[in-house]
Amino acid sequence: MLPQAIKNEIGERMRDLRRKRGLTQAEAGTLTGLSANMVSDIETGKASLSLERLYYFCRKTGTSADYILFGEHPDPRTDTDIILDVTRTMEIEELQCLSDYLVTLIHLRNNR
Repeated sequence: MLPQAIKNEIGERMRDLRRKRGLTQAEAGTLTGLSANMVSDIETGKASLSLERLYYFCRKTGTSADYILFGEHPDPRTDTDIILDVTRTMEIEELQCLSDYLVTLIHLRNNR
């Protein structure tokens, strides 16, 4: 059985991630096959999450089990999310350079 402090930490990470994804407890429950009450119990450390439910939560929210269990990834965004965020702040000249690079890379890959 997990120590209460660890259950609390896991629950807090799940709640934070759920909120960042804009999900209600009911919506998170639907994704994982749990009731909203069970999601609440997990988020407050009153209950534990099964491996099966952890799997579905991670798959449906696009995060890793490492983040949920150990907090090892403070930014659960995917690489694609990060790239999109960076490109939103680029100047037009930078975007053109990136576009030229990607076109060259695609050309090289297609000619292997």
